[in-house]
Amino acid sequence: MAPERPRVNHNIAMMYDFMKDKGKAEQYLKNEIEVIDNLNSRSALLRFYLDNNQGEKALSYAMEILKDYPDAEQVRQVVEQLKVAN
Repeated sequence: MAPERPRVNHNIAMMYDFMKDKGKAEQYLKNEIEVIDNLNSRSALLRFYLDNNQGEKALSYAMEILKDYPDAEQVRQVVEQLKVAN
């Protein structure tokens, strides 16, 4: 099913998320990052963690993103919000 294409992985992840199979959704988002590691693909995984109430995982992953993308203001805002919430 063209696993080398990031959009295919992303769409499959969204399908699994819709079907409430969070484990497979997360795996396909990670597959997307393996194919194309950029801020957009990483942000999709961060959004997945946030949408599924995985605050600690989201905070840890957001901090990881900021190491590679220190100017990612939206990610920085997420970090600040998560720190206040915890």
